[in-house]
Amino acid sequence: MKHLFFTIINLLLATSFGFAQEGDILSDTIKNKSISGEQVGNQVEVRPNYPGGIQEFYKFFNKNYKVPNQTLKGNVIVSFVVQQDGSLTDFKVIKDLGYGTGKEAIRVLKKSKKWNPGSVNGEIVKVTYTLPIHINHTKK
Repeated sequence: MKHLFFTIINLLLATSFGFAQEGDILSDTIKNKSISGEQVGNQVEVRPNYPGGIQEFYKFFNKNYKVPNQTLKGNVIVSFVVQQDGSLTDFKVIKDLGYGTGKEAIRVLKKSKKWNPGSVNGEIVKVTYTLPIHINHTKK
């Protein structure tokens, strides 16, 4: 199995905590802002989230992301919108490391089940997420 360490950084939390296991794609270094983003137009009170929580998202992403057989180190940044029905749309690669890393992240996100949508004042709203993924992979 390839030795990968990916980090999703969520910049809204004041604290961060992390862990990574050999072979994991994602490690949980969360600082909260990027993963939950901004509601189109207003401040989000309840951020969208993956069903079962962020750990379930990590498991899903680890299982489905295929890293290219290249030595890569850096961040891939993608954004998407969590719609009112929980579907993910409007995928964009903001920063790519090449070798299809951004395209692969979007492929995995498109494969994701519907998320729990965000809300403001009890009203479900669409929310933009920006998802930085740290890649540190050595070619075998």
